[in-house]
Amino acid sequence: PWCRGLIRIPNSAPRLAMKTKPPPKWVPTYPMTEWAIANGYSVFSRAAGWATYDGIMAAWLERNGYAVAYLTQHDLHMCPTALDGHKVVLTCGHDEYWSRPARLSIDRFVDAGARFVRFGGNIIWQVRISDDGKTQTCYKYSADKKDPLASDPTQNTNAFEAASVKWPPALTFGVNGCEGVYSRFGGFSPRGLGGFTVYRNEHWAFEGADLYYGDTLGEDIPLVGFEGDGLAYTFRHGLPYPTGDDGAPADKITILALTPICREEEDHGHLPIGVTLFNGPGDWEILAEVVHGNKDKETLAKTRYGSCVIVHMEKGKGEVFCAGTTEWPFALEQGDWYVNKITHNVLRRFLGKEASGRKRKIDQVSSRLGS
Repeated sequence: PWCRGLIRIPNSAPRLAMKTKPPPKWVPTYPMTEWAIANGYSVFSRAAGWATYDGIMAAWLERNGYAVAYLTQHDLHMCPTALDGHKVVLTCGHDEYWSRPARLSIDRFVDAGARFVRFGGNIIWQVRISDDGKTQTCYKYSADKKDPLASDPTQNTNAFEAASVKWPPALTFGVNGCEGVYSRFGGFSPRGLGGFTVYRNEHWAFEGADLYYGDTLGEDIPLVGFEGDGLAYTFRHGLPYPTGDDGAPADKITILALTPICREEEDHGHLPIGVTLFNGPGDWEILAEVVHGNKDKETLAKTRYGSCVIVHMEKGKGEVFCAGTTEWPFALEQGDWYVNKITHNVLRRFLGKEASGRKRKIDQVSSRLGS
């Protein structure tokens, strides 16, 4: 069901990513949650939905002369040929849940020579659609123990990166959700950079954007905020490279920009008695157990921190461009010059056209199957 705030929401509603960095000895707060409760909106209305993500992406595309055909992840699930005859498909926002058939629709499309653009973050869970599309199932953290179909990796509604599923999102999207996740949200890296550090500024995606090595992209938005996707990576001679330790196809992926984010909401001891953090170490411990099978000290140490990345990936006969953050559409709406330039670069290249007065045709997929 669509709760209040998922279709329409006042522009004055706070976003989940904090725009300003808090002062010393700050007590973590959650302005959007407080606003939603005070005004009768869903507390998740800034974490999902048309109003916060897809709608502003659609408005930008139409305003800039792209002829857009709309479909949903449900369409990709129910109709494997939905993308036939098209060149580019775009998803955006907070697309955390995907069914296997929907992902396979993207895979077939790109492997055959098409292009996939993703301006979104937090791809983690495999869901199951049944009853002629009327029911969506996802056991999430408890899938291995409670999902009656857990023994079948194609049906188990656990994380794609879990050992029981073993189908890393990076094989489709170029990034992994469990290598994310949070920044500039509550006690999750509240003074984080807020933008991507640019490393490969000479890549075609950055052409004409006047970006230098080491520049920060989108920090005033913040472009890296709330949730994002990353990769296992290492540095060589000042440049980041995927290691493939997370199941990503390292030889096919180029990391263009990267910034650190985290999975633990830190408690610095400033909370009043009786007040708790939104999440604390909860997701950190859960994701460690989901992906690695335990949450012992060694496993927690290697899963505490993550990254948010922009990548270009070769896939079959096609290509993928992914800016793994939920906040890309908002940066476009806010008129960030660099983000606008990069978006045009990617779409025009993938459509096979340079800037012109003609309409450029693109398909946008609604980013939500549901929470």
